[in-house]
Amino acid sequence: MDGVQSGYVYLVDYWLCTWLTGWLDGVQSGYVYLVDYWLLDDVPTVHRDADHRYMAAPLVLLYVRASGDLVPLAIQLHQRPAADNPVWTPRDRPEHWILAKLWVQNADFQYQLAISHLFR
Repeated sequence: MDGVQSGYVYLVDYWLCTWLTGWLDGVQSGYVYLVDYWLLDDVPTVHRDADHRYMAAPLVLLYVRASGDLVPLAIQLHQRPAADNPVWTPRDRPEHWILAKLWVQNADFQYQLAISHLFR
C-alpha cells in the first residue's frame, strides 16, 4: 500500500497476534501492523434507483518483510465481525484477494482525500 499515513497505522501487540506465531517470525519483532479505517465506517453513500455506491471501512493486517516490503496478510472489509464479513487472505481465490485489496486501496484514497486534504 502506497502512502500509508502514520496517523492510522497501529503496531499490533503480541497478544493480538498470537494466532500468527505459527507462520510469522516477525510478530515478536514488531513487524506486524494493523491499518484501521474506522473513520470511514457509517459514511453515508448514494442509493438512488440503479445508482448504488458503497464504501468499505476495512481492517488490514500488514507484515514488513526483511527486505522492507509491506505485505498485506489479512483484510476484513467492514469494522464489525459477522458471517457476511469474512477475513480475506492470500490463500483465498486470487480474484477474491485482488478485489479485497482493491477495496482497501479505495478506502485509502477516500481517507486521504477526506482527512489529509479536505479537513486540513
